[in-house]
Amino acid sequence: MSPDSPASTSPHSKLRLYLVALAVVLVAASAAAVMFIVRDGSGLKVRYEVEATSKTATMITWTNGTSSEISKVPASLGETAGLPWSTTVTFKKSQQYVAVAVTLSEPGNATCRMFFDGEKVAETTNPGGVICEGTTP
Repeated sequence: MSPDSPASTSPHSKLRLYLVALAVVLVAASAAAVMFIVRDGSGLKVRYEVEATSKTATMITWTNGTSSEISKVPASLGETAGLPWSTTVTFKKSQQYVAVAVTLSEPGNATCRMFFDGEKVAETTNPGGVICEGTTP
């Protein structure tokens, strides 16, 4: 057998390999747990942005961070919301559904964007209306 063949690997080499793999897994799990604890305790700022070639929207809806409630503008039928539009909401829990949707009042392209703590996580453009959705980390 050659010294490079797998059968000639010493038990100590295998043990070192297993220990390194275990250390990598533990570090990754610890980092994920810390991110969850920090995120869960401090709240996540979610910014929604909507813009379009049209200057008004028939409706804009978005999740607002409290259970499954949805906020919308305009509040009454027959009214329109001005574009561009944006708002920021704080989500206090992880793994919450996050979404913003817009329906234009005139033909044109709409774009929505979502940011988690300032980092863009979604952007979509479609004619007539658009939705951006995701889950908080």
